[in-house]
Amino acid sequence: MVETLKRIDTGLFLDLNDFYSPFFDTVMWWISGHWLWIPLYLFIIYWAVKKFGKKAFLIIPVIILTFFLCDELSYFIKQMVQRYRPTHNRLISDFVHTINEYKGGLYSFPSSHATNTFGVATIVALIFRHKYFSRLIFIWPVIVCYSRIYLGVHYPSDLFCGMLLGIIIALVMYILYLYLFKKFKFSSS
Repeated sequence: MVETLKRIDTGLFLDLNDFYSPFFDTVMWWISGHWLWIPLYLFIIYWAVKKFGKKAFLIIPVIILTFFLCDELSYFIKQMVQRYRPTHNRLISDFVHTINEYKGGLYSFPSSHATNTFGVATIVALIFRHKYFSRLIFIWPVIVCYSRIYLGVHYPSDLFCGMLLGIIIALVMYILYLYLFKKFKFSSS
């Protein structure tokens, strides 16, 4: 059963990784990086301050702590599981499309990019509770996740499990957020 799932995961990865072009090589390289998303991070901070005023000084650290926990826990699990990235898997590495000779670190499970982006998107959506933005923000982690397959550094299961981990961490942090607002007698609206 496990071997069948691994074959399906590897086959799906190779199929998705095989759709590439010089134009999208550049686009996916930037999407997978951190610099492109700085305007989004600044917008979230700006909106938190505008929407919540002084309460933003509690909200912004909760968002940052969510990111930090996502990043650290996903790294810890990677070191425990030690699943080689597709680019480091000798059985398939010759078939993997890469960009700029980027191979990523040695291990891939779970994806820190998926964990971090889904964690932040989830906590922001839960706290801000904006009709459109709380849905649209999830386009960001989905695009980032696909870019990780495109770059050849993650299997779909790495991304799916990273997504689940990020959402779980964000839900725990949201409970903490609600507790802190109640403890310090802030209104959550």
